[in-house]
Amino acid sequence: MKKTLRIVIVMLLAVIFAVPVGCKKDPAPAGEQNAALPDTDIVLAENGQTGYTVLLPAEATLAEQYAADLLVERFREATGATLPVEYDAGEPLDESRKTLSIGFTSVMRDSGITVTEAELNADGFKIVRRGNTVIMAGAHDGGHIYAVQEFLHRQFAYEVYATDEVYIETTDKAFVKDYNLTEIPDFATRDMDGLLSYAPELAVSLRMRQINLNNAQYGYGGSRDWMPHFGHTYYDLIPKDKYNVKPADGEENPDYHPEWYSSLQLCLTNEEMIATFIENFKPIILNNPYGRIVNIG
Repeated sequence: MKKTLRIVIVMLLAVIFAVPVGCKKDPAPAGEQNAALPDTDIVLAENGQTGYTVLLPAEATLAEQYAADLLVERFREATGATLPVEYDAGEPLDESRKTLSIGFTSVMRDSGITVTEAELNADGFKIVRRGNTVIMAGAHDGGHIYAVQEFLHRQFAYEVYATDEVYIETTDKAFVKDYNLTEIPDFATRDMDGLLSYAPELAVSLRMRQINLNNAQYGYGGSRDWMPHFGHTYYDLIPKDKYNVKPADGEENPDYHPEWYSSLQLCLTNEEMIATFIENFKPIILNNPYGRIVNIG
């Protein structure tokens, strides 16, 4: 009986482990995101020359400009060709033009492509070909950068491993891929402690959203959720160099409040300090429209 029971259990386990575990798949047409994209017959670059132009919004954000700079730099490394950059003059989509559009351009809007946060979450993006034109855009600034990174990855096997360890394939002739990609991060916050907390450009190159990245530039690389940031915020709001610097003899400092400080903490029962704390926090909230988590500690 025991032997028979063991055989039944073994057979059941064999069936269980033979059945593949289901994972969430991207909905069509964004499925098979990791599959190799076929080449079109459209020449992207040949013998160090290109007929393509980068198109940016007329009032490009710093992140959109960063994405364009990244594209121009890596494109030159891969092909030897230098992409000219133009700024949007409001022209509609012309599928015959060889354009690499980044961000919220008139070409993107005229294409019928939607890039809303409701559809893509905060950092999702799309890369879509319309004739000779390739449109790269996300719901927000981070998505624009990620779209350019993915374009470079698909075209030239671009990979970033460290600040000084970047791979990109070189070629004498490259053809535009047949783009129709949608990518949506499964995790809104993507964080790794250590080096990435002090390396904003590496963080964005690895598509991270560091919760403890205090020096993130252009609104990318760091998480936008935390206000003012992830930890140790007391003295950002009630700085000691303002409220705990004793004035020189004969001078007055109306902001001097040593009673607000108790060892390494603030005196949270002092009502005047609490009122100042709140007033100092208001501009932080106003300057962080995407913030969702207020961190006091």
